Amino acid sequence: MSTPETLKQPAQLPDDLKALLAELKVPANDPAIIVLAWIWKQMMEAKGTLESARASTAAIFDNRLERMNKTADLLLSVDDSLQQVDEQLRAKPLQVKEQVEEELSEPISAAVESCRKLDQQMKSLLQRLDHKVGRTQRALNTALFAAGFTGGGLIGLCLGHLFASL
Repeated sequence: MSTPETLKQPAQLPDDLKALLAELKVPANDPAIIVLAWIWKQMMEAKGTLESARASTAAIFDNRLERMNKTADLLLSVDDSLQQVDEQLRAKPLQVKEQVEEELSEPISAAVESCRKLDQQMKSLLQRLDHKVGRTQRALNTALFAAGFTGGGLIGLCLGHLFASL
């Protein structure tokens, strides 16, 4: 349904549109069928775009969740190290400061840096997601406006034809 020639052929229309036209008893040679087919095509493309955006968003979130799990594991390992430090503090209070600086500075720095990177990545993801959702919503609003405008025009033409034939 991409060229005007295929729009003019009722056999090429989608089954659900054919059923709708049959239910409304629209004649096969009515020029409104071309407009309806075009609107139908635009709506199906918008639906495909939304489904594609949903799938890509799900894939991005899966990736982010995997990274968050790694960061959580790193934080749990830091917790284990902190428990060991607590035990050593109680046993040898004088040597604790030097041992803490030696053993925990790297894991804590790595955990902090990982959290910062995760925060930046989540902000970037949310910005991209807001942009995509806004763009998709604008396209859907445009298609709905065109459908309403065209439908109103068709109703007006049908009423004009009806009143002219009376």
